[in-house]
Amino acid sequence: MAYSVNDPVQILAHVHSYAITQALVGACHLRLFDHMENAGIASKQLAENLYADPEAMEELLNALVSLGYVEKINAGNRTVQYRNTPISSTYLVTTSAQSLYPYIMIQGQVAYPVQANFRHAVQEGKAQVERTFGHARYFTNILANDQKKAMGFFASMHALSRVFHCPVALESFDLSAYREVCELGGGTGMVALALAQTYSTMNITVFDLPPAIEAADKFIPLSSKPENLRFQKGDLMRDSLPYCDLYVLSHIIHTYSEDQASYILKQVYASLSPGGAVLILENLYNDDKRGPQFTHMFSLSMLAFSGTRQRSFPELKYLLERQGFKNIEAKRTGSLSDAVLALKPALH
Repeated sequence: MAYSVNDPVQILAHVHSYAITQALVGACHLRLFDHMENAGIASKQLAENLYADPEAMEELLNALVSLGYVEKINAGNRTVQYRNTPISSTYLVTTSAQSLYPYIMIQGQVAYPVQANFRHAVQEGKAQVERTFGHARYFTNILANDQKKAMGFFASMHALSRVFHCPVALESFDLSAYREVCELGGGTGMVALALAQTYSTMNITVFDLPPAIEAADKFIPLSSKPENLRFQKGDLMRDSLPYCDLYVLSHIIHTYSEDQASYILKQVYASLSPGGAVLILENLYNDDKRGPQFTHMFSLSMLAFSGTRQRSFPELKYLLERQGFKNIEAKRTGSLSDAVLALKPALH
């Protein structure tokens, strides 16, 4: 997208877009949207409820109005009240089934500080976690030693999967022919749960590191876990994979380098039964890498966060073909997840 030389305001709009991030993160930190869910409320009352400065609160609320997350209403007697718009009620209220609150909080606590070192990521071509937090194994240590922060991370991934990844996994391809299914790096099992509930003939295994598997019960209670869903501890970079006829990799490949991604796909191909398939959910670039803009911005985030990147369909197809996969097809959704299905040839 090219901007007119006569419209330099776009430059400032982009430079100041960090303020949008902070407005949303700050509002979620205060649980502002929870307080506006059931009825409109005056800014002064909201400031009092949240022990905030009245003028600053009004500024934040008006900014959220301009962004479309809050509605400003005339309540009579020259009284102005604020209430959630439908998108906030659905995705920003903490008690909503579709809430993205956990993901937004993790972005503010972890991802945003890492992005402050983005220029170093460009100069060095590597992740900036160590520069930001003091040691390279920051996240590994959290998962192993800090249950509260680990649960926040798992909650953020669970929320993202529920809102964005599950619909794509269910709607992009007909998966009814597959019986033994394994989701690699499936975390708390949200995508696997959706598949298990949709395809009763599938037996689905979530394969992930011990901290993720141990946290799964907090998100999928035993009372609501279908019989055809199970969890198995393992490291996809070190351990043998379960044999199956469909693997699912939901936003996993982009967290690995070319060599690591190739290794994973090689292991998948070797463990896949003839005629089986791999379903990959990723946010794909356009083939010419001129967009989508969100994919580019997310890829820059990954560069700073893990030193990795997003890929186009031709790039992902190349990785798959090198391992022997055929009949590789992409379904673009225009959302956070696109879908790619690749087949292992059947024996003749």
